Amino acid sequence: MKPLPLLPRLWARTEVDPATGCYRWTGGTQSGKGGDDYGVISYQGRTRPVHVAAYEELTGRPVPDGHQVDHVAERGCRFRDCWNVAHLEAVPPRVNVLRGTSPAALNAQKTHCPQGHEYIPENTRVADGSRVCRTCDRERAAKLYRAKREAAGKTVGPPMAERTHCANGHAYTPENTQMDRGKRRCRICNNEKSRRSHQRRREALRTTTN
Repeated sequence: MKPLPLLPRLWARTEVDPATGCYRWTGGTQSGKGGDDYGVISYQGRTRPVHVAAYEELTGRPVPDGHQVDHVAERGCRFRDCWNVAHLEAVPPRVNVLRGTSPAALNAQKTHCPQGHEYIPENTRVADGSRVCRTCDRERAAKLYRAKREAAGKTVGPPMAERTHCANGHAYTPENTQMDRGKRRCRICNNEKSRRSHQRRREALRTTTN
């Protein structure tokens, strides 16, 4: 027996929420990662999420590779069992996460670590799928290092973040400071290091040509 077209099957198990305009599925559901229930339906020979099946059927195009069908809150969607195509959009997974309200989504939306350091590329590393602040890493390592030296009765200098001069005595002024992976670098020392490196290469070149 040939199955009914998708749209009549959807409407047969749908209630329209008057406040939001959401087409709420009353048939079978399955729990998503965030604990929300998504409607499911047999479509094209397999069980599919209702909102995905509706999106593909009513837009006439498949979900692009590497994309997910998002329930867009800005369009008035409030329910994960909604299949109103006007509320749906195919987006990359990260966009979908950033739009959400789950703990993972809220964490991904953060621009600074708990200590107030900005999550910029040079100050961020990824461990086990989570962002880690490099500045906090260094401060923890420095604190541990200082504690060990103090326990051994050794002299301990000021923390790097509190130092006003580099190891060679050059002041950390704005003009003489550059950041590298969240660390301060002395421009004078860097320039001198580059000059010596160029000089060694020139001397090596003269040696090989003589």
